[in-house]
Amino acid sequence: FASIQPKNIQVKNLESLYNNKNFFELIKYSEVFLKKFPESKFIYNLIGVSYFNLGKYSNAVANYNISISLNPKNSEAYNNKGLCLKKMGDFEGALENYKLALNINPNFLDVYNNIGNLYYELKSFKDAEKIWSDGLKVSSNNIVLLRNLGALLFEKKGENSLAKKKFEKILALSPEKPFALNYLGMIYKSEGKFDKAERYFKNAIEVDPYYSEAYYNLSYLKKFNKQNYFLRKLEKLYSSKQVSEEDKVYICFSLAKAFDDLEKYSLSYKYLSEGNFLRKKLIGYNINKDKKLFSKIYKNFKQFQNDNFKLPDYNNLNNKVPIFILGMPRSGTTLVEQIISTHSKVFGAGELNILSNSIYKLDILNKKISKDSLLKLRKLYLAHINEFNTSKKMVVDKLPANYLWIGLIFTIFPNAKVIHVKRNAVATCWSNFTKYFSNPGIGFVYSLSDLLKYYKMYLEMMDYWDDCFPGKIYNLNYETLTEDPINEIKNLISFLDLKWEEECLKFYNNPRIVKTASSLQVRQKIYRGSSRKWLNYSQFLNKLEKELGH
Repeated sequence: FASIQPKNIQVKNLESLYNNKNFFELIKYSEVFLKKFPESKFIYNLIGVSYFNLGKYSNAVANYNISISLNPKNSEAYNNKGLCLKKMGDFEGALENYKLALNINPNFLDVYNNIGNLYYELKSFKDAEKIWSDGLKVSSNNIVLLRNLGALLFEKKGENSLAKKKFEKILALSPEKPFALNYLGMIYKSEGKFDKAERYFKNAIEVDPYYSEAYYNLSYLKKFNKQNYFLRKLEKLYSSKQVSEEDKVYICFSLAKAFDDLEKYSLSYKYLSEGNFLRKKLIGYNINKDKKLFSKIYKNFKQFQNDNFKLPDYNNLNNKVPIFILGMPRSGTTLVEQIISTHSKVFGAGELNILSNSIYKLDILNKKISKDSLLKLRKLYLAHINEFNTSKKMVVDKLPANYLWIGLIFTIFPNAKVIHVKRNAVATCWSNFTKYFSNPGIGFVYSLSDLLKYYKMYLEMMDYWDDCFPGKIYNLNYETLTEDPINEIKNLISFLDLKWEEECLKFYNNPRIVKTASSLQVRQKIYRGSSRKWLNYSQFLNKLEKELGH
C-alpha cells in the first residue's frame, strides 16, 4: 500500500493547498506526485476536486474516472463525478453516479443531499422530499437535510406544521442557527402571526448581525421612524465591507422601505435602484429570453388550435375543479384569492408551479403538441390538486404567470374558471420594482425599462387570449374592487357559479396560509390608496406614465 499511496505528511501538504484554495498549485504538485504514485486514487480524486473548483468539469470527470478505475468501490469519486455532471447539465448521468455512490455507502449523507438537490432543481419535489427523508432515517440530526426538507415542506407543499418541526429540531440541536430562526419567522408571517414572526426575525439578527434576509423580512413588518435603531443598523450594514452583493440586495430593499416610511422618496428610490441593479446582475436576466418564450407560446398555441383536439371530459372523474387567478405580479391576485377562498366551497392553494413545471417537463413548447401530451399535462395537474387535504370541490391556483398558459388551460380544462386581475399599469410596475422576489424566473421586475417592455408584452398576450376565448375570462379591475367591494365580490362569486355567502365580505378573517408579499395586506380590510403610492415617485416614472398612462 505504501508504494502506491503518498505518505501522511505529503497528504497534509496537498490538503493544505486545497484548504487555501491554491488549486493551480495543487494540480501542479499532484501531477508531480503521480509520477511516484501512479495508482493513487486519492491524488486523482484531489485533482478532480481542484478542476471542479476551477470550473473545468471535463478535466475533473476524467480524473474521477481514473480514481474509480483504480478503486471501483470509491463512493466519494462517484459522488464528486455526479456533482460535475450536474454542472455540465447531464442530470441523468449525475443521478446515476449519485446512486452508485449510495449503493457502495448507504450512510453517505452528502449523497442524499445531492440527489435531493438534483430532484429539486428538476422540480421533482416528491422525489426530493423522499430522498431527504431517507437520509434523515440514516442520521435524524443532520442539519443540512433538516433544513432542505423544512424549506421544501414550507415553500412547495404548504405543510407549515411539519416544516416548523424541522426548524425547531435544528434549533434544539444548535440554537444559534439564523436560517432556522428566519424560516420560522416566515412560516408565522404566512399564518398571519406577525408578532411571533417579528420575534423570530429579531432573534435571527441577534444571532447573526449580518443576516440580511432577516432584516428584509423584518422591514416589511415594521413602520420606520427617525429614531429607529433598526434603521441605523441597516445603514451601518450597508457601509460594511463584509457584506456580499447578495446580502446588499436585501439591505438596499430594506433601506428603500425605511425611507419610504419616512417619506424621503429620493433616498428610497436611490436604494431601490441599487438593489434592483444588483439583483438583475446576479441572476443574469435578459428580456430577450422572455421575448422568445412569448413567441414560442403563440406559435405552439396556433399549431394545436389548428389540430382542434377534442379531449375526453374530466368532470365525471370526481376531480376537483381548478380556478385560475392570474395577471401581472403585484396586481391584486392574492387579495382576490383571499376573498374567493373565504367561500365554503373553495380551497385556496396559493401559487402552484405544477402547470408550468409540467409544461417544461413534458417539453411541450419545443415539439409538436399531441393529444397524448395534453392528456398527460391534465393528468399531472389534476393529480396534484386532488392531493390537497380538503373536501372542497373548487381549488384556486393563483400563480400570476399562468396567464401565459391560458390557451393550454382552456384546452385541457374547457370549464375552468379563469380570473384575470388587472391593476393600474404604472402602479403595478412600480409595486414590482419595490419588491425582492426569491424566484429568479421573474427577472423583468428589476429594471423599469424591462418592466415597461414586459408589461406591453403581457397586455398584448391578454388581448390575444380574450380574442381566442371571448367571454370566458373574467377581467377584474383591482381599483374597482377596492372602490366598490360589495358589488364586485358578488359579481365574482356569481361568475364562479356559487351561491352568495356573506362571509366573503369578511375575507380578512380568513386564517389560511399566505406566503406572498401581500400576506400583511390581505388580513386587513380593503385599502383604497395602494394604486396611488407610485405618485410619490412620479419624477422617476415619466416614461412609464407616458407610455402606459394611468
